Amino acid sequence: MLLTETENESIFEAWDDVTVSEDFADSRKLYYREMVARFGHLNGLVWNLGEENGVVGNSGQDPYRQLTSVEQRLSFAQYISDLDTYGHAIVHHNWPDIEDETYGPLLGEDAFSGISLQAHYDYAAKTAEWTQRAQASGRGWMLTVDEPLGWEFGAHPDADGTDHRREIEGVLWPVLMSGGAGVDWYFGWQNNAPTSDLSNEDQRTRHALWVKSKTVRDYFDATFDVSTLAVKIDGANIITRGKTHAGEDFTLTAKRTAPTLSEGEGHNPWEYVLDSLTLEIDGQSKTIDPMNPAQ
Repeated sequence: MLLTETENESIFEAWDDVTVSEDFADSRKLYYREMVARFGHLNGLVWNLGEENGVVGNSGQDPYRQLTSVEQRLSFAQYISDLDTYGHAIVHHNWPDIEDETYGPLLGEDAFSGISLQAHYDYAAKTAEWTQRAQASGRGWMLTVDEPLGWEFGAHPDADGTDHRREIEGVLWPVLMSGGAGVDWYFGWQNNAPTSDLSNEDQRTRHALWVKSKTVRDYFDATFDVSTLAVKIDGANIITRGKTHAGEDFTLTAKRTAPTLSEGEGHNPWEYVLDSLTLEIDGQSKTIDPMNPAQ
């Protein structure tokens, strides 16, 4: 559950006329208590403190949009943690490419369960970096990649094609192979209207993407002991080693190449093309279909 957006990151402190970027407003505490009381019973709930927290970005001088500090976010997370009887995960979302400033100070903090990592490239490398850094801090994190494939379009609706290889091969497999928990698909800003992030009212517009994502995630969870994963990023390729649930040694190799851009094309967030996915278990090797891996 996303509790704020960058556009209202400090709205409670501004409302209460306390120090923005420093204090913990009473109205914010009341809001958190209401959210936990209403929704805290739900299974699989993740509390996300806010979208693009910790940076003013394009917000200018609007007091509602001013950044929250690391100290504030730690206080917010601890407050929710103390309220939530069921111990749901607590994360927050970042402005892209300032992960160190945003997440570095939170490493090892008990109140935080993980991060909602906004990234538009380097999905495997960024996932591997932050899962490994969290593990080294003594407090392992649940990491999901959020808003992949660029802010303009993100994940296209099924009306543009139900294949969704761009999403599954380009993002989901790299994230899972690198120790991530999954992907929060983003619908693009205004360019997918009427099914964009700002206008979509029907999650069935991407039904095929939900089905394909679940197919891959179910296979990954049923086959591999994710607590044993060790990932190596070798140029464009990803090599993941570990144990299956049956205790067998495995090596999963994704061989990738950079896509060819059409003449005059600029930003292309589909970072790599997945050429092959090979699974070796106890010396026996086979090619995996990334869209239907259990086949």
